[in-house]
Amino acid sequence: MKIVLLFIISPSVVAFIRPSCRPTLTQCRRNGLFDGIFSESPEEKAWKEQQKQEAWEAQQRILKKRQETGGFISEEAEAEIQQRRVKITQMTKELSDLQTSENEGDVLESWKKMRDEGKIKTATSGLVRDSGSSRLGSEGLIAERADEKLPYIDQGYVDQEADFMAGINKLFGGFGNKKNE
Repeated sequence: MKIVLLFIISPSVVAFIRPSCRPTLTQCRRNGLFDGIFSESPEEKAWKEQQKQEAWEAQQRILKKRQETGGFISEEAEAEIQQRRVKITQMTKELSDLQTSENEGDVLESWKKMRDEGKIKTATSGLVRDSGSSRLGSEGLIAERADEKLPYIDQGYVDQEADFMAGINKLFGGFGNKKNE
């Protein structure tokens, strides 16, 4: 009986005993699908750190200026802001008047003239792209909507024959909309 118990218990006990000799393990690096794509080079890390440092310094200048003025804007800064607002409002009004004009002629030539004078900024002339948002061949994003500055934004063309539901009715035979003959 003792022998039978020994044979039954011994295999299960051996499973919990650590082997004395360890197998040799070799190190193998396993790369995932996106490993290596998002890693940064030392130049990129240095550039990011420089950007962080510049942003921190700019923030410190702003905080120092706020502490000096008690959090209020000086009269000179307020006058400068007001001048910028007046200038932008005037330019926006001129562009809006051009876009909504009811003249008999085409407004494109007038729009081109205003663009050449620098009154209108477009994606190709005047608007500044954000270099920090340039990715995968993109030149970067523009902070403003460029389409609002085009000459025909408020003068749309509507095709009177482009009725979607009429096309569906024609496709299915009109559903009883046929005139009595």
